[in-house]
Amino acid sequence: MPSKGIDAYCYVGLPGAHVDFTVAGKNVIRRDCGNNFTASRLDMDWSNADWHGCGLYSWTVFGTDGKALTSREVTVNTLTGRMYGTSSLAPFNTPAIIQKDYCICYGYYVAGKGVLGLTNRHQSWVTVTPRRSNWMGELVPPGSCVETKSFSLFVLPGAHNAGMNTMDNFPAFMHMQTKPPVMTPTQARIAALSMRLCRRGIHNMAITQKESITAMLHIGTRMFDFRPAFLSGVSPSNARSIENVYATHVRIPGIDLATFLKELIDFLKDNPTEIVVLSLSSAGIRGCEQPKREALRRAVNRAFPESLRVGWGHALLSESVAELRASRIRVIVPDGATGYDAWSGKNHRAFTPDKIINNVFRSLNAERHAAVHITKLRCALTPTATGKGIVAHSAISDKSSSPLMEVKARSDLKTLKWIRDHALEHLKADTTITVTNDFIDGQTVEICVTLSDRRFGIPDPVP
Repeated sequence: MPSKGIDAYCYVGLPGAHVDFTVAGKNVIRRDCGNNFTASRLDMDWSNADWHGCGLYSWTVFGTDGKALTSREVTVNTLTGRMYGTSSLAPFNTPAIIQKDYCICYGYYVAGKGVLGLTNRHQSWVTVTPRRSNWMGELVPPGSCVETKSFSLFVLPGAHNAGMNTMDNFPAFMHMQTKPPVMTPTQARIAALSMRLCRRGIHNMAITQKESITAMLHIGTRMFDFRPAFLSGVSPSNARSIENVYATHVRIPGIDLATFLKELIDFLKDNPTEIVVLSLSSAGIRGCEQPKREALRRAVNRAFPESLRVGWGHALLSESVAELRASRIRVIVPDGATGYDAWSGKNHRAFTPDKIINNVFRSLNAERHAAVHITKLRCALTPTATGKGIVAHSAISDKSSSPLMEVKARSDLKTLKWIRDHALEHLKADTTITVTNDFIDGQTVEICVTLSDRRFGIPDPVP
């Protein structure tokens, strides 16, 4: 009998909340705070489908009072294997649900037949956590004794390639590329098809985040990996205006710097206890002019009002939280910082996280941690770098079939659990730790809040 599998992943960090997962004809699977880091195998069977071979898969989040907070349902076709909703299931169409007291992040991967190492089972993940707009202030209140401790004790939840959360600037990028020759109508149709495939492939390969910068901040993100460059194809003589700087993945543009800074500033104005670390790195950028460091520094400083200051240099990481707040430094750009980046090509370019844990995380040690200013723990796998076949598959697949989304929940299930349970056994110095992830979510943030709590020596976790 035809059927299609669904892997449902869940993390609940909101006390009293739970999530129900349901497929047609199956019992409800319930997940709550007492059973986190869970993966459930569900199957949509032909025998429980309608006469079209279709059935519903749904999840519902219930709050502490037992009332439903939100729910989503999609249709699964047991004959074709397709999964679809009333709107696209692509990352940009599944924004986090952020309310006063809670945050719900979720995502889908629509599976095909399972080729090139990709699964043939649909992937669905849900995280339910407290809203963390002010988690630093809640953990380390102004005027408290713990405020005199070093800022470096915070474990910072980070967004990998943070500015790659939009395709809005893709047309401008394509406009700057080599102009096509005069074409016949048939050639034009082929070119248009190629452009659609190009856009789809770039979406599935380069987009690493799905939330707005503002949403990431309210979820709890406090480290942003922003890689600034001018549009690919811009000549050096035309690459002088700092207003034309974009977050860049290889040579693909994401959000522009001005918009990024505006969202960051607006958030910091409304949340005076929070401090953000901003990494302005050129890692991975290819074929693009990059702004001069001094020009970039002037542009960033100019964007901030007098009430908010940007601090430059790694020494600020070791200042006390109280000192930073008193001096109005709300953003730290850790220029000159030495770091240990726990990303390893041979271990992260994979479809499962086992090598990350066994070969990278378990090799972490206190001596290496103490010798650097920042230790970067990366959860995200990079299946897009496993071979040319994945590149081609990304181009012909739907936008709801990003390889990065395919591996996300499966990786988080193991990497974040290991970080929560074992990271501080290996990293015992007082230097900065960041935990970065693709498609940043509440689960990543909660692990960092928990570890920050331990490092500051606070007896009770943030409620």
